[in-house]
Amino acid sequence: MFCCCQVNYAARAAGVKKHMGPKEARTLLSKVGGIVHHVHMEAGGRVSYKPYRDVSKVLISRLRQFAGVGVIEKASIDEAYILFKLESGQPLHGAMAAMQQAAQLAGTIRQAGGTSVTHAECGHAYSQ
Repeated sequence: MFCCCQVNYAARAAGVKKHMGPKEARTLLSKVGGIVHHVHMEAGGRVSYKPYRDVSKVLISRLRQFAGVGVIEKASIDEAYILFKLESGQPLHGAMAAMQQAAQLAGTIRQAGGTSVTHAECGHAYSQ
């Protein structure tokens, strides 16, 4: 029997739970535009993260090419923290510029061709 082995925050908000059957998860996700991904398996039935690591490398490479990206800290196979370079010494201007850059980057990631990126979100934190 198949079941959901990983559930992201958006899917949880839609009611999907770990170990739920794919049919039920698909029904819940269809209401919010989500999808169920099948896990890649190695010989012997072990989960293979190689496809995810490969996409993660491509994504981090693309992030490094985005204008305004200063530092990228990879948090996990599917999450990274980005420090944007700000060109103004004015805190309000800098914060607004960072928010615009983050929103533009999230849109770029969502539209990335050739990868299986299905979700991008940006949280914001500021420091002086």
